[in-house]
Amino acid sequence: MMMRNKDTTLKTIKEKIQDSISRFYFLLSLNSEKDHEIFRGLKIRFIALVFFDGHDKTTSTTDPDFDNIYEVFKKRGGQLSCNTLLDSGLIIPVKFFSEGFDKITGSMEINFSDIENEVKSIRGI
Repeated sequence: MMMRNKDTTLKTIKEKIQDSISRFYFLLSLNSEKDHEIFRGLKIRFIALVFFDGHDKTTSTTDPDFDNIYEVFKKRGGQLSCNTLLDSGLIIPVKFFSEGFDKITGSMEINFSDIENEVKSIRGI
């Protein structure tokens, strides 16, 4: 088993968020011509929710491309700048969840209503 340091983990999280948004954009572009009218005027807002074990021993990086994810991680939430297939500098809200993580079993319990409340507070919905 290969262990990763936390710098690599946070970089991977940011890259996965960017990749997921790009894939979503790509999937929307594959709609049939009939479906295209349905999506006219559609606005998409991305929110990233990251569930983790609560480990806090992350230091900043010397790579300026990842400074933003470190700041968001330290505050357990905030605005992340992402570069995606269609957007450069897309700003999305991110929330890190670690409450309820069981270090013995490696599982986490969280109520969907707690997630919903966090999302509403992040976006001001």
